[in-house]
Amino acid sequence: MKGQIGAKNQCRGGRELLRVLLAFVLVLVAGAPARAERFGHVLVVEDDGRILEPAAELPFGGRRIDFLPTADGGYQADHSRLRWQPRGLGRRLVFPAGSATASRVELDQPVRVFGVPYTTIWVHPNGAIALGEDWQAGTQALATSPGSLLAGLVSGPAVVAALWNDLDPQATPARGVFVSRSAGMIVVSWIDVPSARPAAEPNTFRVFLHRDGRIAFEYAKLATRWGIVGLSPGRERAATRIVDLANVATLQPTEATLGWYRDRPRLNTIALARRVLAEAPDRFEFLTVFTDQPVDAPHLVYSTTAANRAVGLGMPIFDHSGLHGSATLEHIVVMNDLEFWADDPRRPPRHRAYAYAPSTHAVLAHEVGHRWAPRLLEEPFQTTPGSGHWNSLLATQASFIGGAAFREEGDGQFRVAASMRRYGYLDRYLMGLIPAEKVPPFFAIEGPSSSARPLAVGTRVEGIRRDLDIEDLVDELGRRSPEAGEAKREFRMAFVLVVPAGATADARDIYKMQRIRRGFAPFFRQASGGSGRMTTGLGPRTAIHPPQIDPALLAGQPLVLGAKFFVGPDAELGLDLDWADLDGNLATLEISTDITADLPSTRIDIAPRTHGHRRGTLQFTLASLPPRATRIAITLVDARGQASSPWTMLLPF
Repeated sequence: MKGQIGAKNQCRGGRELLRVLLAFVLVLVAGAPARAERFGHVLVVEDDGRILEPAAELPFGGRRIDFLPTADGGYQADHSRLRWQPRGLGRRLVFPAGSATASRVELDQPVRVFGVPYTTIWVHPNGAIALGEDWQAGTQALATSPGSLLAGLVSGPAVVAALWNDLDPQATPARGVFVSRSAGMIVVSWIDVPSARPAAEPNTFRVFLHRDGRIAFEYAKLATRWGIVGLSPGRERAATRIVDLANVATLQPTEATLGWYRDRPRLNTIALARRVLAEAPDRFEFLTVFTDQPVDAPHLVYSTTAANRAVGLGMPIFDHSGLHGSATLEHIVVMNDLEFWADDPRRPPRHRAYAYAPSTHAVLAHEVGHRWAPRLLEEPFQTTPGSGHWNSLLATQASFIGGAAFREEGDGQFRVAASMRRYGYLDRYLMGLIPAEKVPPFFAIEGPSSSARPLAVGTRVEGIRRDLDIEDLVDELGRRSPEAGEAKREFRMAFVLVVPAGATADARDIYKMQRIRRGFAPFFRQASGGSGRMTTGLGPRTAIHPPQIDPALLAGQPLVLGAKFFVGPDAELGLDLDWADLDGNLATLEISTDITADLPSTRIDIAPRTHGHRRGTLQFTLASLPPRATRIAITLVDARGQASSPWTMLLPF
C-alpha cells in the first residue's frame, strides 16, 4: 500500500509537470503572454511599467568630477573625461579582514569641506571618507542590505563618498587603499579593489582633498555599477537630495547631494499585490514573491507586514491591506531571484549570503515568521532592537527566527545542538498556536557577545545560564490577544513569479516554484508542531477589483496612513507615523502648530530612512513645541516637491 501511494504521488507530480510544460508551449505558440497568467497554482505576473522600476547604473567609469567651492560654502560640479595620471600611491592602509572599521588619518594641515576645516579624516574601506569623526561603529555598505546604504553613509559626520559600495580591499600589497600627501592636498586611492557585486573584478578610483576646499573624484575603471556617490555636510544638514550626480551642477552647503545608483531593477510590492489581486481571489494572508532576475530591495531577501490585528506581539495594531488592494493580506515575502535557491527546496540555498540556512523552505519560514516576531525587545530576548530576530544566545528550540537549541556541558560550557529547524515554543505562542501555559521554561546564555547570524551547529559558547519563562516575555509585550483557541491557525499563501515586460516564464522556473510551493505546506505544518496549517493553492479563478486607491498616491504624492502619540523614556512626547509613497522618494517631514501659522514649519530630513521604500513607519520626538499649541499638522514632501495632504492631530495635553 505504501508503495502504491508513492507511485500515485509520482504520477500526480508528472501530470502536473506535463500541464505546466503544455501551458508553456501554448504561450509560446500564442505569442506574448497575458500580464498575469496561472501555471498550475503559481501566478506569473509580467511587469506593467510600475512593478519593476528600471535599474539606474553608475555612469562614472572613465570620468572625473571636480567640486569647486562657491562663496556660500557649497560647490559647483564640473564633469569631464578622465586622463588618468599615474602617481605615487603613498601609504597602504590596513583593514582587518572582513572589517567595516575605518582607518584614522591625521593631517599636518587642515582640508576644507563645505567650508569647514578638518585635521582628521577617517578612510572607510567601502569607498568613502568621513571628516572630523568616525561613523557609528559597524557602519558599512552591504550588497545584501541595499536599503541601509543611505542611512549608514549619512548617519553622522560630514562625508565625501567616491563610491559607497561593498568593497573588499584585502588583496595584495599592490592593491588596496592608499593615502598620499603632497603640497596642498591629500589623495586617497582605491586600487584594483573588488566589490561584492560583481565579485573578484577590480575597481580603481581616487579622491583628491585640496586644502583650499577643492575636491575631485577620478574613476579609472569600474567593474561595479551600483553604489552611492556624492557629498554630505553631516548630521546638521537641512535635507538630503538624491539626484543623478552626472547631471547636477550645484551642491548647496546645507544639503547632502548624493547619487544613488542601482544595477538592478527595484520591485514595487504595493503595485505587485494590486496586480495579483486583480487576477486572484482576495483570500490570502501571505504573498510570496520570486523573480526571474535579481532585484534591488531593502534586503536581499525580506518581508513586510501589511496588517496586524493582534496585541502582545510588540508591534502596533494597523491595517494597510487596503493599500495593497486587499481586505485579508497580512504579510509579503520577497525571495528575490529564483536562481538564488537550489532546485530542490530541501537543499541549502545557492546564494552564499544564505549558505548557513538548511533549505529554501527554512529561509521562507524565517520570513513568514517575521509576521509575528517582536520588533523591539531588549536583552536577553534581542540584542539588536528592531531586527525582529531572537538573541542568538537564547534557547529557542532552534527557531527559524534566531537563537538555537543548546546542549549544556557543565562549568558554564554550552554547545549548539541545532539551528533554524522549527518554530519554537515562543514562536508558536506569538503565532497564536499554543497558549502561554504550554511554553516550557527556557534560558539565555549571558556573557559572550551575540551573533547576528544563527550559530553553526557544534559551536561552543561559554557563559552564565539565565533561566526564563514565558511570563518574562509577557511582561515585555503584554499578553497575546486573541489567545490560542481564538486566534487563526490556518493560513493561505499565494506564490507569484515576476517577469520583465515582454518576457515569458521559463518552464523550469515554473516547475521549480511548484516544488517550493507544494513542499511548503507540509513543511510549515511540521515546523509548527502540527498546530498550524498553510494552504498554498491559488483557489478559484475569481478575480476581484482592488479597492480604489487615492489617485494622488498613484501619481506619486506621499500619503500619511496614520499617526499616534507615545511617551518616550525621558517623558518626551513622541509620534509614530505610518506613511506610503509609491515613487519611493520621500524626503522631508514638515510640522506646524495651530499658533505658528505665520512662522515657517519645522522641517525634518527623513530621506535616509525613507528613500527607496514604498511604505514604512517613522518614529520621532516632538521637541520644543510652543506651550500654547493645541494641535499639530504633519505634511510629507517628496524629492520632487509633491506634498501630502496635512494630517492634523490634537495634542494630548
